[in-house]
Amino acid sequence: MRFLLASLIFIACNNATDTSLADGDSLSKQSESNVSNTSSACGNQILFKEGARITYAQYDGTGKEFARQTSLVKSVDNKNGSWHSVVEMDESGNTAIANAEVEYTCDGKSIRYDMQNLFARSGMEAEAVMTSDLLSFPLQVKTGETLPDATFKMSAKGGTVFSTSIKSRKVESAEKITTPSGTYDCYKITASLDVDIEMPGVPAETLAEMKKSRPASSYTMWFDPSFGIIKMQMYQGDKLQLSSELVNVE
Repeated sequence: MRFLLASLIFIACNNATDTSLADGDSLSKQSESNVSNTSSACGNQILFKEGARITYAQYDGTGKEFARQTSLVKSVDNKNGSWHSVVEMDESGNTAIANAEVEYTCDGKSIRYDMQNLFARSGMEAEAVMTSDLLSFPLQVKTGETLPDATFKMSAKGGTVFSTSIKSRKVESAEKITTPSGTYDCYKITASLDVDIEMPGVPAETLAEMKKSRPASSYTMWFDPSFGIIKMQMYQGDKLQLSSELVNVE
């Protein structure tokens, strides 16, 4: 489950930022200029370039590669400055998300993503009911700022409900990161992952005690404003559980 969540975070965050627009530009320009700026801000993002193919390698806590995830931008539509793309995701070693499709929208100020799209297109809707907040990423990000939280909830057969909240998303610093695909000027973002479970027949007090006994989960990611997510690490307590990095772009 945590590996799937990590994959979703990567997909959601690709090309989260583009700093080519100065603060206040979209407010100070006239309508036609607004559309032009929106086209530039959204169209420069890799997830709005039809035919683009992005590949990440995923590693376990020991650094051993266990899967590769490839995202292909299948289609892009731009109407009146509002961009929409459909991205097909395929991951070797994970049949649950093979050939799943994810949809993105961009309005020139932020990119928004609804995780329900992934589950609905991967066949999981027959087994679970999924609800989620829109995961939003501003096109202009500054060191020290916080990003919006998001909560995903899955109600499985039998009544068990899993809720995962991504909280305390903060842009920590600027760092240079090197992966097999090259060297990138990145921002470092940290966040906490809060997981709650509801199980029929299990008292709330027992579930609360179980939660207390679990190490806190968190992740650190690095992204290049001109491209997107370059690298990510997920932890339980201080122990690295999963990492992923960009290895190829076509």
